[in-house]
Amino acid sequence: MLKVKTNFSDQTIYVGLDVHKRSWNAALYLNDQYLRNIHQPPSVQALYKFLQTNYPGAEYKCAYEGGKFGYWIQRQLQGKGVHCIVVNPADIPATHKDEVSKTDPRDARGIAMALQCGQLRGIHIPGLQQESDRSLVRQRKKIWRDLVRCKNRIKGFWIIRV
Repeated sequence: MLKVKTNFSDQTIYVGLDVHKRSWNAALYLNDQYLRNIHQPPSVQALYKFLQTNYPGAEYKCAYEGGKFGYWIQRQLQGKGVHCIVVNPADIPATHKDEVSKTDPRDARGIAMALQCGQLRGIHIPGLQQESDRSLVRQRKKIWRDLVRCKNRIKGFWIIRV
């Protein structure tokens, strides 16, 4: 049986990602039409391979919510030629129904739809040096808070004993 390959050149696939530590949900849109939702391992390579296999020749535009995962996903996707933005979670339009029934596929679909409609604007992506500097400052603040906590514990211990 002959397999027919569709060529998606001159078309744009919009991908909304809901990223988590153990898995990612990706919703795909093409020409104002929802295509599908995929659940996959947390890997840029797996996502890119899926897109290349199922939608060859297309331009890919991707968005995900900024959060604790940082910017490495965006950097790796950009390195593979996928236009990717990181968005502020508060900027993603949501209905009351989305708030009441919150699921990962629904979140991914909302991001993809907003991206396709042009409603999303990316946040500033800091350089690697700036990101590592910020991380260092955060760690210093955490250590300082721990030190103050320990000093207060010792002072409390001595107040009780004296």
